[in-house]
Amino acid sequence: MSFWKPGGFDSILKKFKKEKSYSTTSVPSSRPPLKERFDLQKLKAKLGVPGLIVVSVFAILSIVFLFMVVRPSYKVFAQVKVINEDVRLFEEALKNQDLEAVKGTLEKGKNDIAYFRDVRDKGGFGWTRNFAFTKDYYSDSEHFINAGLILVDGLSEFVVVVDPFTEAAGFKKKVNVEVVDPNAGSGLAEAIAAWVRVMPEVADKMDGVIEKIDMVGEEVSSVDPNRYPESLSGFPIKSNIEAAQQYLARASEFGPDIKAALTIIPPMLGVGGAEKRYAIIMQNEAEIRATGGFWTSFATFKVKNATLSSDFTTNDMYSIDLYISYTDTPWTQPWPLPTAPYRDFLKVEHTWGRDANFSPDYPTSVDYWLTFYQKAAYAGHPSAKPLNGVFAMDTKVLSELLKVTGPVSVNGFTYDSESVVLELEKLASLTLAEQAGRKKVLGDVMEEMLFNMYRSERNLWPKFIETAVRLAIEKDILVYVLDDPKAQELLDKYNFSGRIINTNTGDYSYVVSTNLAGDKTNFFVNKAVDHKIFKESDRWVHEVTIDYSYGQPKPGYEAFANTYRDWVRVYAPAGSTLISLEGSDATTSEDLGEERGKVYFAGHITLPPNEQRTIKFKYEIPASLTANGTYKLYLQKQPGTLMDKHTVTINGKTQTAELVTDKELTFSLK
Repeated sequence: MSFWKPGGFDSILKKFKKEKSYSTTSVPSSRPPLKERFDLQKLKAKLGVPGLIVVSVFAILSIVFLFMVVRPSYKVFAQVKVINEDVRLFEEALKNQDLEAVKGTLEKGKNDIAYFRDVRDKGGFGWTRNFAFTKDYYSDSEHFINAGLILVDGLSEFVVVVDPFTEAAGFKKKVNVEVVDPNAGSGLAEAIAAWVRVMPEVADKMDGVIEKIDMVGEEVSSVDPNRYPESLSGFPIKSNIEAAQQYLARASEFGPDIKAALTIIPPMLGVGGAEKRYAIIMQNEAEIRATGGFWTSFATFKVKNATLSSDFTTNDMYSIDLYISYTDTPWTQPWPLPTAPYRDFLKVEHTWGRDANFSPDYPTSVDYWLTFYQKAAYAGHPSAKPLNGVFAMDTKVLSELLKVTGPVSVNGFTYDSESVVLELEKLASLTLAEQAGRKKVLGDVMEEMLFNMYRSERNLWPKFIETAVRLAIEKDILVYVLDDPKAQELLDKYNFSGRIINTNTGDYSYVVSTNLAGDKTNFFVNKAVDHKIFKESDRWVHEVTIDYSYGQPKPGYEAFANTYRDWVRVYAPAGSTLISLEGSDATTSEDLGEERGKVYFAGHITLPPNEQRTIKFKYEIPASLTANGTYKLYLQKQPGTLMDKHTVTINGKTQTAELVTDKELTFSLK
């Protein structure tokens, strides 16, 4: 073989080099040499001078972007993760009722927020403070950092305020030391009661904390939320900024009310005084009524020292009407005549106690219901006893609270957060003859859930309070106090009582649905509300269009799909006058009216399954509502509804809101 001849290998190698078929390392390659690949002259000839400049600028910008944005971003996001972990540790320490751990996480959080500023400036983002497109964001970040530091200071000061009372409320003051409090029980209810009992003492020392919160609000108020997206990675951004501005910036205004609440709540719950009796009315939002749902059952109970003390009884709402019906005395007769829509569409000959909530103003409806309640008491109803207040809650409350307290068993059936709504609706959908007595099951579930609080771990109290407050803000819980005007005034002011809002700052819209078909069809019906405000000749017009759609039932809910009938009212500012109504099936004598300083216009919609309908109200609003170049619209949420979407357009500008709670929108008319 020639390969082994003298000089054979050299001759073959020379041949390969000449043909340039392989590199000297004998690795096949189709790529040209490096020098040829990056020959500037050839690149210039191929791209031309302009193209070469563009490529060069792009390369430089890529390098700048890498060193001025990408690398600093890694450092900033890493520090954000550290701060998020601090928040998690703080919540965990609070849940574990470990005061020393709470103090430690606050101190660490303060240091980490301060270090975030160093990371931002020294880590590569300092240049953004002077750059036209980024200086506003840099300024916002400074406000957020300052707000975070002040908030931690405020929380630290609050810890100092409550420190003397923490052991009474079940907190550990030293790491790994169990709480020993001979006066405190072991359950969730006792933990909450312990905090309620020390509220007045905490109130006396809250001024410094409130001042800090007000300072947080001042910092956040300088941020323009419109510069930010609605959400990022599923976390709401814009709405959180707006909420902080709305509430924290008014802490000095809220401060006296916070202190008042801390002194008012304990007596309401029988602390340091007489035992109190309350009623809870269960509202079924699947059959929507003006206050949030059909009133299915009620319970009465007593509280003493902020704990359930005795005499818990539950009854279906039909029992009120039955006790009145079985007697014929001057105290119980005659029955009141029904409102026209109830007479014409629900086909009732008189108003029953269970239908007393035709006003969307919850205290007004409760006052009317109490006339039936008192008649039933005269007739001998065993649970119709004098009350100090009346709560309302819907089935969502049961579902959410069962997530905290765990499942309950009633009559051999276990209800959990997933099953409770469907199973109770099955009972509620029975015929009238079957409903009496069977609807009491809902009250029994509620009773068992409350007793289950006593068996729950006491470290669940932060989660329980958080859930209860959220449900009250979202109007799934309503409160009406009968014997304490100051307490009720405070509840009205902060929208916890289901009042028709008394606002005179601008336009107002409250869309109130009332299901007059007697079925649980609100499971399937969605509403989208479109508001258009415009100048027509010399008058300002507000046009409200409501689009209804009847969706497909979820598995297990098919039996509830029947025709939906809605008596829908649109409440507007006093002085508004109806121009036209389109899409209504009928009219009654009570489709125009006034209530609590507002006027309302009503229409009727009949909606079979799988269909869509539209109703449109057009009315003139007072010209004063558009004065000073600004238009404000207060959208009030009906209790029991779930995120009805409202779209508002004026002068070509549009904003949208999904009503989790009430919302006020502001537009510039300039």
